[in-house]
Amino acid sequence: MKRILIATDYSKAAETALHTACFLAEKLEAEVQAVNVFEMTPSYMSTLSLGYAQKEKRLIQENRERLINFCARKSQENAGWEISNVHLKEHSIASEAIIKLAEEIKADLIIVGMHRGNRWKEFFMGSTATNLIKGSLVPLLAVPDEFILQDLKSFVYATDFEEADILAIKSLAEIARCLEKPIKLIHISTEKEYAGMQQLEWFKEMLKEQVSYSRISFELILSNNIQIALNTYLNNVTNAILVMLEREDKDSFLNFWRLDMVEKMKLERIYPLWSFKKESLREFLRKESK
Repeated sequence: MKRILIATDYSKAAETALHTACFLAEKLEAEVQAVNVFEMTPSYMSTLSLGYAQKEKRLIQENRERLINFCARKSQENAGWEISNVHLKEHSIASEAIIKLAEEIKADLIIVGMHRGNRWKEFFMGSTATNLIKGSLVPLLAVPDEFILQDLKSFVYATDFEEADILAIKSLAEIARCLEKPIKLIHISTEKEYAGMQQLEWFKEMLKEQVSYSRISFELILSNNIQIALNTYLNNVTNAILVMLEREDKDSFLNFWRLDMVEKMKLERIYPLWSFKKESLREFLRKESK
C-alpha cells in the first residue's frame, strides 16, 4: 500500500478517520492525502450576484485554509504524523468527487468516518460512506467516531467461499502482517445448507496455496439469521475490524447471505468496516492472468 486518501468534514468521526489513516500509514510506510468536498450555496452560485467571482474565490480560500489548519493541528496532536497533500473539491455529491480524486491520485485505500445519525434516514437517503461502498473500486475503511486503531485485536473477514474472497484476503494479509494482527475467517450458513463444511475445507486449501500468512483461523457458524449471528460473533470479539466483499449480484434476494450484508452491517455503525469491491478484484485477477 502506497497511498491512503482520507475524506474529512471536520467532524469527530473525521478526526477518528484521520487518526486511523496516519497510524495505518506509519505501519505500512504509506503516505496520507486528505480531501474535503464542499458545495457552493445558491446565494454564491447566483448569476445575479455582482460579486460572485470574488465570493467564490474567498469561499474556496477559506475552505482551503480550514482544511490545511485541520490537518496541521491533527498532525501535531498525533506525534507529527504527516499529511503529504490536501485537496479541496467543490461538488454537490461528495462521494463522486472522492472517487474521482482517489482514481486520479491512485489511492490504495479510502478512509471515512461514520456518523451515529438516524439509521432510517440514511437507509433511504444514502450517505457518503454508503455511496463510496457502492461506487468506489478502491477499498474503503469506514470507522465509527470512537474507534482507536492502536487497540485493534483482529480482522474478522466474513467469507462466502468465492475466488474474489481469496484475492481480498491476500490483500488484507499484507496489512495484517504489518500490524501483527490475526485474521479470523468466518462463514455463516443457514442450517439447511449442508455443504458448508465441505466448502470450508475446499476454501482452506485454495487459500493455503495463494496466501502465505500463518495467523489465519477459520470458523463455520450455523444460523437461520445471518445478520444476528454476525452481530453476536462480533460482540464476542473485542476491537475487531469487520472485512467484507461488496458484491454486485442483482438477484441477491435468492440467497440471504447475498443480501447486501455490507450495507446492513454499515448501518449498525458499531464496528469499523473494511470493504473490498468484487469488481476491482476481478480486474486485478484478469491482469495477473495475462
